[in-house]
Amino acid sequence: MITTYNSFAKLNLNLHVYPIDPNNLHPISSIFQEITLYDEFKIITQKNDLPQLTLSCEGFQMPLNSSNILHKIFTKLNSYLSHDYNIHINKRIPLGSGMGGSSSNAATFLKAINTIENLNWSTNKLIDLSQEFGSDIGFFIVGKTQHVSGFGNIIKPIASPIKDTHYTIIYPNIHCSTKDIYAHFDKMLEQKNRSNKISEFEKNYLYEVVLDLYPQMKDFYIQLTNLCNHTIYLTGSGSTFFTTHNTYEEAENLSNKIKNKFSNFYVKSVSNV
Repeated sequence: MITTYNSFAKLNLNLHVYPIDPNNLHPISSIFQEITLYDEFKIITQKNDLPQLTLSCEGFQMPLNSSNILHKIFTKLNSYLSHDYNIHINKRIPLGSGMGGSSSNAATFLKAINTIENLNWSTNKLIDLSQEFGSDIGFFIVGKTQHVSGFGNIIKPIASPIKDTHYTIIYPNIHCSTKDIYAHFDKMLEQKNRSNKISEFEKNYLYEVVLDLYPQMKDFYIQLTNLCNHTIYLTGSGSTFFTTHNTYEEAENLSNKIKNKFSNFYVKSVSNV
């Protein structure tokens, strides 16, 4: 059997990060928005009493060995499986971009297993299960626009869904380490002696942290600000910047302008899902 899925990316329209708790975790509060950038999944399954997983990809590269989150899910859920899974991904979401590519892939795989194996797990069951593999995966189980808080485990639709918003996304081919950024956040928070907000970039508490930790990100931010007559936002812990627009045409015009200046960067116009 062959099944296909779209594994969507996300933007953090805001991100509030709070001081580390006794379990060495940072509570957050954020509006997550799915966007029309996605990885294409093709899953070929065949009945087998000893299921095997095979991964392949094109586009942006990703690890295909046991370090890939799909392998971890497959191993954890092996006792529920009765098929071989041959998965090919057309990878359009860059790794380390802050757009949730790996988490989205994980959610897509969990939902696919639920359907293919006729497990009939509820959405809440899938969200709870997803927390074993990563904090952002639960969002992608439901998608669209959600207020995500706690440690990614509290997911609620926002009161007034965001409609007809378009974005220019700019990925400068810089991989930002989430682990290093949160460690630097703790360091800056201690230096500034604040309990939450640490900069004028109040839409994203990690914005200033990323620019401070990665000088090349700060240099690019300055160049981008000088080029664009728009507010420049950062999604998650980076490294994708984005702007918001009322029409897709506006987003596309800015995308073309940025591409002309930064031809080596990944620049794309997208919309809300």
